Amino acid sequence: MRRTGIRKFGKYLLTLSVIGAMVLGNGLMVSASEPKEVKDLFDAEYYRKANPDLAKLYGNNADELYAHFMRYGIYEGRDCTPLFDVDIYKQTYPELVEKYGNDNPKYYEQYLSQGIAEGRESGGLFDAVAYANAYPDLKAVYGNDINGLYQHFLEHGIYEGRLEGLNFNYWCYGALNPELGKAYEDKPQYLYLQYIREGLEQGKEGARTSVEYRYTYCDPDGYGGKDPKHLIRQWTVAQMPEDGKIGYDEAYCEVCGQHFRDEMDMNGYYVRHLHMPEPDYNRWKGNK
Repeated sequence: MRRTGIRKFGKYLLTLSVIGAMVLGNGLMVSASEPKEVKDLFDAEYYRKANPDLAKLYGNNADELYAHFMRYGIYEGRDCTPLFDVDIYKQTYPELVEKYGNDNPKYYEQYLSQGIAEGRESGGLFDAVAYANAYPDLKAVYGNDINGLYQHFLEHGIYEGRLEGLNFNYWCYGALNPELGKAYEDKPQYLYLQYIREGLEQGKEGARTSVEYRYTYCDPDGYGGKDPKHLIRQWTVAQMPEDGKIGYDEAYCEVCGQHFRDEMDMNGYYVRHLHMPEPDYNRWKGNK
């Protein structure tokens, strides 16, 4: 009995030593695994918050939410994680669309089996691969474990000012939700935490570029100013021709409610709003 107890205690110490070896002095944890299947990427809480209709049906039942996603949601283009957006992935890589068409599961499979290793942009609110590539110390620890990288960002990176890979547009989110913009004006990146904890479920807008439209705004106080006067929602009506002649967008000002035509030229998009002077292009912050 005594020897059995010693052996058990020895195994306990070995387990502790392994766990201790995984945790580094700077708070990083050695990555345990990389996601291989859609289930490894699926975030039940995010899926529930992003789809209030499902929250009413399934509550917090992670298994039922996952079953719904695999049966219906993935084909409907519903987001199941902040780490991957299938619609933006399609837009970014048209060669994959030629190969997979509207077979959404194939894009998840391609991203997990090849895209991560190839360094492809995920299209998600948080691009873990871009995060790892920007910070070699994290890349050395986590490799391609995008879940581990995201967890590090939430627990450490965002507070350390490591914002590479974050595709959340906190400037526009704060402008569209001024009470939050004011509350977080000194640390606007923390609005992302508010969004995934509360704003997503509440249906708040401005978090990122939509497939249908995007937000830009004029900042009269320079980059990082806290009082954007006009927030413009833009959507493309006519694409710019290859010869560089003027095309146009339709646009709508969220502040004054004016609907107008937004011209564009070879230098990119710019807004000529009747309530605004000719903009200083060094003072613009738009969606990525």
